[in-house]
This record gives sequence, C-alpha cells and structure tokens, in this order.
Amino acid sequence: SVRVAWTAPADDGGSAITAYTASAAGAGSCTATATAPEVPATTCDIDGLAAGTRYVVTVTATSALGTGPASAEATVSTTAVSTAAGTAPTGAAQPALSVGRPRVTATAILTTLQATGPGRVRQVATVLRAGRAAGARACAADVRVRKAGAVRITCALTARTRALRGAGPVTVRLQTTFTPTGGTASARTQTVVLPRR
Repeated sequence: SVRVAWTAPADDGGSAITAYTASAAGAGSCTATATAPEVPATTCDIDGLAAGTRYVVTVTATSALGTGPASAEATVSTTAVSTAAGTAPTGAAQPALSVGRPRVTATAILTTLQATGPGRVRQVATVLRAGRAAGARACAADVRVRKAGAVRITCALTARTRALRGAGPVTVRLQTTFTPTGGTASARTQTVVLPRR
C-alpha cells in the first residue's frame, strides 16, 4: 500500500469540500470523506499495491458543486508521497503548517502562523452554518511574508457576517494557506465558532 498526503486547494469555489479521492492509475484508490462542518482528512492509504512497483497517483476534491480537476500526476512507489488537490505534486511529505488557535473579536478573526521563510499567506473563512448564508465568505486576508518567524493575520469579517452574529453564533471554516517563495503551498483548515454579538 501507499499513503498519499496532500494539501487542500487554496480556493474551494465557495462550496465546502466533502471528499478527496486519491487514485493510483489502474491499481486502486482511496477516499477521505467528512460531513460539514467537519473537513475531510488530507491523507489516505491506497491498499493492494505491489511492493516495489511504481504508480502514477492523482488527487481530486469533491463538493456540492461536483468533482474538481485532478491534481498533477505524481509517480510513487510504496513509500509516502505528498501532492495537492488541484496543484502540482511535491514528491515528498510536507511538514504540517503551524497556525495558532484563532481568536475572535467583534470585527475579525486573529491568528498567528509560523512561516518557514519569505512567501505569501492567504486566509479565507467560509460560513458553514447560518441558514441561507451557508457557503458565504466570512472574511479574507492576504499577507506578504518577508522572513521566517511569527506572522499575525487579521481576517476582517464581512458586514454580512457581522450582521449574522447578531442573530446567533456563526460557524465558519477557516483555511490558511502559506506559499513559500519558489515553493509549494501548504494549508491548514480549522473550524471556528463566532459567538453571538
């Protein structure tokens, strides 16, 4: 078998991802699924592969909008591989992205990311539970990183999200993506509850 790991795509098209499928051409596949507001795992094991044999693996993401395009192909053996749904494979497992626990204020979601060097951080929150507003963008932030170290991110809430909080708690899916200069993006997704205000 081979364990496949990937990073979530930076943009889900406005619809929460409910499943990922990793496929080894002509040899089998595995699927990671979840029910909202949870997000699917970004690893799975493709079983039944012959030891010492090379396989071409791709990953697709599925949401209420359908299944997106396959990632770029990665050629793997029975050792670990990392690829990203909808992006080019890295060929090796990536370290986990370190993002601190979100802190919610009246107007923003505040987080701290540990950057490994210069690059860019993109953060997007999508409403998971709030009646008809489910799927709406709750906030977005784009931060340029100049050097390794702690990066503070302020994701300013939209006026609509602030208004929703007046009616009760709002649950959002917060995705933070760090793309190092000249490197491959890695992402972390967190579920955050914005308390009633």
